[in-house]
Amino acid sequence: MEKRIEMKLLDTTPEISSEALDKIGKDCEALHILFTAFDFDLFSLLEEPKTAKQISEEIETQLHLTEKLLNALVALQLLSKHDGRYTNTKLASTFIVRSSPFYQGNLLRLHAKGTDNWSKLFDLKLSLQGDRHYIYTETEYIELLEEVGFSSIRVLDISSSSSPSAIIIGRKEV
Repeated sequence: MEKRIEMKLLDTTPEISSEALDKIGKDCEALHILFTAFDFDLFSLLEEPKTAKQISEEIETQLHLTEKLLNALVALQLLSKHDGRYTNTKLASTFIVRSSPFYQGNLLRLHAKGTDNWSKLFDLKLSLQGDRHYIYTETEYIELLEEVGFSSIRVLDISSSSSPSAIIIGRKEV
């Protein structure tokens, strides 16, 4: 049975719950939290209980941000917290600690590469729109390139008095 969340807007209530949309957003957040933890190899560090301060010092990050990440991992049931010390849950120890015979981190990283492709749907949308074109300012276009991982961006102004144009070149590390 679907849980109905009470939402009121202009004295009306929707006939359907937004729970499915909420789940999509939370799943995306959870994925980013998990991959951030992978980047710091947190699960290998937390086979034994440690404080946020100890972890922060080991991975050389700011304490308050480290605590937020660790608490998010607790909420995802990948870490547990007792007396101010964090440690892996059985789920994490079994499947996402590198030394485990059941390690699935590489599979999850493969999924991450797939999410990179999904994030490029913007480019697909533009190509599907055919002859409809959008005009971006130079700054907006550079920001778009940076969002999808381009760096060392150079702008070559090829404008004439009747046609303002530029070629924007960027490098993407593979």
